Amino acid sequence: MAQDGSIFKLYYSTTLLAATDNATIAAHGFTEATDVSSVQSPATRSQSDYNARSGVVTTTGPAKYSKSFEMLLDNSNAFYAAIKAAFDANTAIALADVDGAIATTGTKGDAGNFLVTDFEPNEPDSGPATVSVSVAKTSFFTSDYTAP
Repeated sequence: MAQDGSIFKLYYSTTLLAATDNATIAAHGFTEATDVSSVQSPATRSQSDYNARSGVVTTTGPAKYSKSFEMLLDNSNAFYAAIKAAFDANTAIALADVDGAIATTGTKGDAGNFLVTDFEPNEPDSGPATVSVSVAKTSFFTSDYTAP
């Protein structure tokens, strides 16, 4: 049965992860980012074809993990400030994208350190100002987090 997207939660920490075991992630001190929407988490691999005498040989590279999401442009919001600071300083931020409260036994998702690759303010004529954010995995990443 498919899960409703509204149950997922995005968490952040300005303290980077130094390990990706489940207990370390659960106890890391993440804070929920509440003003985000439309989180996308593509996992991709590069592909190359080689024309050998025996036929075409296809190889793939390592998996690349990234995320993109929308958030309110709110200078008083701690998550906005953390994302903007990480982008401005070209430093990583720890993120966890999970299907419930991060420390609740059985919660699943991914977690790791990410660099902010795109930070695009959107200032419409009406409605709230938002920021489109893209991040790319940099270190200590797991796609198989399960809260102990």
